[in-house]
Amino acid sequence: MALSGGTLIALGAREIAIGRNAALSAVDPVLFGRRAKHIEAGDEDGLHATAREYEDAMRRHLQSTLRARLQATQGAAGVEKAMAVFMGQNAPHEWPIYGPELIELGLPVRAAEGRWSEYVDARRGGWRAR
Repeated sequence: MALSGGTLIALGAREIAIGRNAALSAVDPVLFGRRAKHIEAGDEDGLHATAREYEDAMRRHLQSTLRARLQATQGAAGVEKAMAVFMGQNAPHEWPIYGPELIELGLPVRAAEGRWSEYVDARRGGWRAR
């Protein structure tokens, strides 16, 4: 899973190599465990202004990134469709976005070589031992 920041890195690549069970996620901002889009004006913690600032900045960055990747092949409608997916419009922040959906959005996706999953699994195993 390349969640949030990992998704931003993947979207910045010329090509996304993805394993059979790998996925990306939405990149909408989360502040203190709460999605920015759910922080309303008047919330007792005073996070509303900060939440809007983060959400607006992420929206601009994501739109710029997706335009660079999709505008020529998918047009403005394709960019907006991808924006909705990656801003988590209709799904939880951590909801997986698997390879077939990435391909459907028009992103440059290919199957990762098996050696990469072995590499990731070996690293992940080392983290569990700590």
